[in-house]
Amino acid sequence: LIYSFDHVIHYNFIISPFHAQSFLFYIVLSYKIYPLKLLRAKIFIFIPFVFAIPYIFDNSNSLQNILFVQLMLMAFPLNGGPAMSIVITHFPIFRRFSYSSFIYALSRALVYVITSFGFIYLHDYFGNWAFFFILMPTLLGFWWAVKHFERLENGEDIAEYLKKAESKSLSV
Repeated sequence: LIYSFDHVIHYNFIISPFHAQSFLFYIVLSYKIYPLKLLRAKIFIFIPFVFAIPYIFDNSNSLQNILFVQLMLMAFPLNGGPAMSIVITHFPIFRRFSYSSFIYALSRALVYVITSFGFIYLHDYFGNWAFFFILMPTLLGFWWAVKHFERLENGEDIAEYLKKAESKSLSV
């Protein structure tokens, strides 16, 4: 499939408002449904899609199939959007900005390196299954993070967490 400049601009014009609408949808939905449950639902919706992406790309013969994949990635992104207020409250108060900024910067740096360098070699060896090998560890890491913050919200590890945070802040 060859994209012309007109196709790229047209499809970006379709994808951008859809992304904004899906973001607004999750904001409104988080008023009714607990945000960590929303994240868990996004994971379970995203799992079959991860397995379907290589098949869709192998058999795509039109730009609409690619558009469908892009819209699904925008509709169910693996981000903490609705639950960020819950996640940030579990960082120590005096270190919240430092920890959250460092984690965000580290994640961006890793994503850029892995997708720009690693994806080329993965695609050469595995074809379209390279998407699976990039998305599956991302999905598992996101699931682990959601599960961790659910445990913190349920109060299972809070006492141990506070002891560790307090000892680290006293040692600095």
